[in-house]
Amino acid sequence: MKAVRLVAVPYDSGHRGERQGLGPASLVEHWLASPEERSRLPDVVWVESETDFPTEVATTFELIGRVAEVVRGTLDDGHFPVVLAGNCNSSALGGAAGLRLWDQRGDVGVVWFDTHGDFNTPEIDPRGFLDGQGLAILTGRCWQGPARHIPGFEPLADSSVMLIGGHDLDDDERIALGRSEIVHVTPSQIRREGVEAALGPAVGALAQRVTRVYLHVDLDVVDADYARANSYAAPGGLEPDQLFEATSYVIDHLPIAAAGLAAYDPSMDGAGRVRGVATQMLNLLRQAAGTPPSLLDWDRSVG
Repeated sequence: MKAVRLVAVPYDSGHRGERQGLGPASLVEHWLASPEERSRLPDVVWVESETDFPTEVATTFELIGRVAEVVRGTLDDGHFPVVLAGNCNSSALGGAAGLRLWDQRGDVGVVWFDTHGDFNTPEIDPRGFLDGQGLAILTGRCWQGPARHIPGFEPLADSSVMLIGGHDLDDDERIALGRSEIVHVTPSQIRREGVEAALGPAVGALAQRVTRVYLHVDLDVVDADYARANSYAAPGGLEPDQLFEATSYVIDHLPIAAAGLAAYDPSMDGAGRVRGVATQMLNLLRQAAGTPPSLLDWDRSVG
């Protein structure tokens, strides 16, 4: 039985404590507010930049590297890392690299929940937003130079990656994703077919390919008509119960060794609905670690 260790990265696009960079502290403070939770909340490691003049690109890759080292150290200590990050890059790229650092002989896979594709490259990105390029970086399509300096990082084969929930895509990004071999499961597919039918074949194939999986959840995968995790959230995403069912299915059928929750901007979540989703997600990740679920359950009063 492994204890969960939180790895908090309070940055958004290289800036500390702004927008989504407020998310990690907000979630930790919320979980600590309950006496029952406070007695069982895992230790928290805060990842900080040492750059005097932060920039989106340099600081982001620095933080990815630091997350990789902390994830490896957490696994060495026999704990289960859960990364709380402002941006997807710090979570997914740092988490996957940390798994490879920890077990260099293993084959790493990533299951990526997101309302977006994060599959732009600098050449096709209409906004030039580095955090919208994370899945492309993960699969070796761009930023190869900086990525080589991430401890443990190796590009993943498309067949070692699943994107679940992605539907708000740029035009060129949609074309690039369609030409890739990444398994892409949309919210409409899950609603039409059900979780097991939509995910089962791809999850089964991934289980044959990899020995360790990093589970990454961008909280804006939640339908924006239910609640907004951040300013990029979009309607048509997963309902909370669909997200929980899909996450549970992935946890039950794949060797999840580390996980992350990302991109939560508390200023966009006035009713606390996304925070409630994040609490339930932490409970599910505790089960992935083999620890008992929290005394806190999803607060359906905000549902």
